[in-house]
Amino acid sequence: MCIRDRSYSKDRKARKLMEQLLSKVPEARLSGSYQQLKANPWFENFDWDKLIDRELKAPYIPPKEKYVSDGEIENLESFNKTVSDEVENDLNENEHFKKEVSRNVETNWDKDF
Repeated sequence: MCIRDRSYSKDRKARKLMEQLLSKVPEARLSGSYQQLKANPWFENFDWDKLIDRELKAPYIPPKEKYVSDGEIENLESFNKTVSDEVENDLNENEHFKKEVSRNVETNWDKDF
C-alpha cells in the first residue's frame, strides 16, 4: 500500500506512523517496543496517562440503535455461542459466500469484452 499517494495523508507524521504500523515486519510495526511506538512524533501531544485512566472522551460514539444490547449478548451466551461462531455459521449457511459456488456460477459479465 502506498500511503504517499493518498490525498488524506498530508500530515507527514501521520503518514510515517501509518507506514510503520502497516509494515509486514512485526518488529518494525512497534519500532522495537511499545515505549518507542508511544514516542512517535505523531503522539507528541497525546496524554497516555488519561488513556490508561480511561479519562479520554471518545472521538466518535455510534448512535444507540447501533448498539448490541446486553440482552442480545446474554442470549448468545446462554447458547454458548460467540460472535465468531455466529459469523462462521452465517458463512456456512449462505450459498453466496461459498467459494465453490462463486467459482462455478456463469454470470457472463464479460461477454461483451
